[in-house]
Amino acid sequence: MKKSELKSIVQEAIKEVIKENGTAVANTILKQIKALDKMALMAWGAKNLMAGSSGFEINGKHYGPGLQMDVRGPKHKGRIIISLNHSTDTYDIFALTIRMGTQVSVKVKAHESDVYAEDLVRILDSIIG
Repeated sequence: MKKSELKSIVQEAIKEVIKENGTAVANTILKQIKALDKMALMAWGAKNLMAGSSGFEINGKHYGPGLQMDVRGPKHKGRIIISLNHSTDTYDIFALTIRMGTQVSVKVKAHESDVYAEDLVRILDSIIG
């Protein structure tokens, strides 16, 4: 096997591991939310749940892997991103409003950092309503 073929195989394997880890993070977030409050996702009107396997870029800054979902709450209607901060083992939560037009406009309506797993539902409730 040529060195270039081996390098290509290793790169594909690394991409697959990163994708699986990102999906695992999203699944962990969902399990933590459901463990804290079984009805929370339904109460928030959560839909379009997706894993952010390679992380998220918000306002030019890269955040770790996590979960994104669209919500329809009394205080916030739009997108929520929950991103894992590997260095502190906490979450960053973003409430975004996305406007589609001739240009896509993304506005950060709320940002909470250093959120521990046991505080996820409480913080999300305060943002979404």
